[in-house]
Amino acid sequence: MQKSSLEQTPAGPPRGLVVYSLLAVLAATTLGIYVHLNPLPPFDLALSLGVQSWRAPWLDSLMIGVSLFGWFPWSLIFTLGMGLLLAWWRGVRLGGYFVLIVVLQGALSTLIKLVSYRPRPTDPPVWVYRVEFGTSYPSGHVMQYVVTFGFLLWLAWAYLPSGWLRRVAILLCGLAIGLVGLSRIYLGAHWFTDVVGGYLLGSVFLGWAIYFAWRYALPGPPPRD
Repeated sequence: MQKSSLEQTPAGPPRGLVVYSLLAVLAATTLGIYVHLNPLPPFDLALSLGVQSWRAPWLDSLMIGVSLFGWFPWSLIFTLGMGLLLAWWRGVRLGGYFVLIVVLQGALSTLIKLVSYRPRPTDPPVWVYRVEFGTSYPSGHVMQYVVTFGFLLWLAWAYLPSGWLRRVAILLCGLAIGLVGLSRIYLGAHWFTDVVGGYLLGSVFLGWAIYFAWRYALPGPPPRD
């Protein structure tokens, strides 16, 4: 008889996840302290100016589109809509869990921003597409995308049968995660170090979100073929 995914899951979290979490949090904390003491390192400004030197109308539209799901109300519409879709697909528990992790990562991002208190980029010295509220470190967009689209990517990989839908879902989620950091620099919303911090902290949150989902929010084995 095939064991359930809960029975197949180790009693405790994987050692690799624990070690990575400690190292990533340490790196993000060190980086946060650094940018708090040095709000505008020369390499951050140089990287932003270098990225924005490629500005073009079509690239403006692309980068705005990439960042769209991190802005209100689109972030709320996407989160609730995807939660309902996941609830229909594999049960209310998964849909509610998805909404919960998005809300929790947003709260964590806000809390860290209050502590780090790093000013956002201004125009000048860089072009700023839109003035955004809050402080700069870490990038909330990046954290949100890593957790949101990373979780959806994992669901597609683990629970969708092989086929075009699975490949397209993985590709789109991967592109969203990869491009959002670039878009935040391109649009003058964040510095490079903000983006790095967002990826570090977002990946830690995502790892634990997947672990607890596997144990508690997704009963039954993945229907992989």
